[in-house]
Amino acid sequence: MSKSIIVIFLVASTFVLLCSCGDKFDKDDNRVDKGPERIEPKFRHKQVNKVWEKALRKNLNQNKLEDFRKQLKKIDEKYLQNKKDMQSSDTPTEQFKQQEKIIDGHLQDAMVRFGIVPSKDGFFADKGQVFRDRRVNDLWASALNNGQFSDDELEILKKDLLAHQVKVEEFQAAIKDHKQPMPNENEVGAGDKDKVNPMERRAADIDMKLKHRDLTQDFQRLAVKVIPDEERGGFNDHKVVQLWQEALRADFDPEELEKLRQELKEFEKEIENNDELHKKVLHAEKDHLTSKNKSNLKDPEAMKEKRGILASAREELQTVSKKVTNLMRNFKDKLGKAGKKNEL
Repeated sequence: MSKSIIVIFLVASTFVLLCSCGDKFDKDDNRVDKGPERIEPKFRHKQVNKVWEKALRKNLNQNKLEDFRKQLKKIDEKYLQNKKDMQSSDTPTEQFKQQEKIIDGHLQDAMVRFGIVPSKDGFFADKGQVFRDRRVNDLWASALNNGQFSDDELEILKKDLLAHQVKVEEFQAAIKDHKQPMPNENEVGAGDKDKVNPMERRAADIDMKLKHRDLTQDFQRLAVKVIPDEERGGFNDHKVVQLWQEALRADFDPEELEKLRQELKEFEKEIENNDELHKKVLHAEKDHLTSKNKSNLKDPEAMKEKRGILASAREELQTVSKKVTNLMRNFKDKLGKAGKKNEL
């Protein structure tokens, strides 16, 4: 009898144990966070880990989640490499902070591409925009929206935009220093080293004009670069691109449009020539002022030659500038008439 009781007890205990284990396995099988979502990549950058946690809360299939994880791994490595470079380099910290902002942009782009956030999500709002300069940010937004750039091309463009932003900040610092009042050579109490004569000041003014001109042209080059190819028409100058866009909206047949394209190509060359002549005149003016200021013992022949170069450059610029102005007026008239015809 006692043996029967023992057997019954053992069978009952075994049944209870199996039920308990079965219930545990059932609960584990029904966990929401099982499968790929339980993968812990252990990214080393805090921001990347936050993004991964955000992705885990999305209803992504296993393949898409794995692709996103690989993308995050590459971005995580970029963050770490930038930090290592900053710690081991004498380069100003600000440059590495700018590079981190670029990597932030890559992370944001990846989140949009994989559907983790909508395109206008302010995930990085607390970290500020990718670029401090508003106009540069506008160009970047245009590049993302037109969809013509690959990931590699976007990365190259970001570096170009960052380089332009650095130029802007350098120019702003230079112009701020340039506007500081300088002691006049006749000012009482000003030492010989502190005195700045008018010719040196005018030469410095020309330097600022040259830097500003280069900065403006660099921005215009980038602005044209982000315009979709079909709207740009193969042109590089922003004024010519605008004329071409007007031509596309006007009532030209294919033959007329092609003829206009060839005319605009020639016009673009004239604009480039005009820009170079402007620089040539400014450099000639600066050279002339510098030569006059070098010494009290001036070589009359050398000074005469400098004046001749400057006068010739100014005359050439005046001729080309008039030509460019007339051509622009003619194109505007032609496009205006075509536009009115299209309205009718």
